[in-house]
Amino acid sequence: NGQFLVGNWPNTPYGCFIDASDKAIHFGTNMEGTNNGYFRSVCIAGDGPVTLLPPGIGAKCTPGHDFSEEQCIAAASSVGGLLRDGKFIVGDWPYTPPGCFIKVSDKAIHYGRNNDGINTGLFEPVCKLV
Repeated sequence: NGQFLVGNWPNTPYGCFIDASDKAIHFGTNMEGTNNGYFRSVCIAGDGPVTLLPPGIGAKCTPGHDFSEEQCIAAASSVGGLLRDGKFIVGDWPYTPPGCFIKVSDKAIHYGRNNDGINTGLFEPVCKLV
């Protein structure tokens, strides 16, 4: 019907998404919303298009192509990332890439504050596509 739906739903991703059942465009305002699997994020987050690098040992964003901690949820949600139990996971791990990334096993959105962290291959860096 041409309408753009906005809501604070608990079972949808944050930001723009399409409902698979009726192809309606929505904008979820709940930053802790968790995609129940029926929705597809479609927005460009932050400063430009987002790309998800394949998991690999040492994989990380090229310098200048990473998202800030504040931009991470929107960027990672736009490529299929989810909040684990409604939480954004931030840490200083030596075995993850620095910056914004998604854990392969559960698609949980993380932010690594350790600039010397090395991806063990279990994480997909979320990077700006420039």
